[in-house]
Parts: sequence; C-alpha cells; structure tokens
Amino acid sequence: MSIQTKSSLGVRSAFRKRKDVTGVVIHSDRGAPYTSHLYYDMLPKVDARITMSRGGKCYDNASIESFFSYLKTEGFYPYHIRNLAEAQSRIEKYIRFYNRRRSQRTLNKLTPV
Repeated sequence: MSIQTKSSLGVRSAFRKRKDVTGVVIHSDRGAPYTSHLYYDMLPKVDARITMSRGGKCYDNASIESFFSYLKTEGFYPYHIRNLAEAQSRIEKYIRFYNRRRSQRTLNKLTPV
C-alpha cells in the first residue's frame, strides 16, 4: 500500500468516527501523502477545508508544534489521565491557561489574549 493510500485511509477513518465534519480545517505540510490526488480530492467530498504550509517555509507550523509540546509536557505528563473525558477536560483547562496566563517569548512575554 502506498504512502498516499495510507494517509487517505487514515483521514477517511477519522471522518467516519465523527458524524459531521463540515467545516473542519485540515492543515498539513507539503509532504507526498498530503499532496496526492487521492487525498486532496477526498477532503472536499466531506466538506473539509484544506490548508498547507507554504513551500520551503519550514517554520509555518512552528507555533502550533510548540503549543502541542507545551500541552504534553505541562498539561498531560504531570497528571495520571484515566479516560477520554479527563483528557478532554485537561486540554480545555490548559488551553484557557495557555491563552490567558502563559506568557510567550515570541510575544514579548505577553499572553496570546
């Protein structure tokens, strides 16, 4: 099975688990799996919006990758999470903390809000 087919199957599987994916934004880099016709043609069929990093701009995803790193190290690892509901609660609490109280070096030590 090709890389393109695997990524396409993964997205289809994720979409099947949700009842309505209308308006979902799918962001990816410009790797081969995400630029294949199979993948690219499938997303509009489920009313998903496609965004991609700019070619040759490896820092396009840096801020979200940084956020996910902090979410894991500050929002998940210090806690023993027992179920999905607890994980969702932790994510929501961390996002509120991150946006309102956590200062950002790239924002001259201001919070995102």
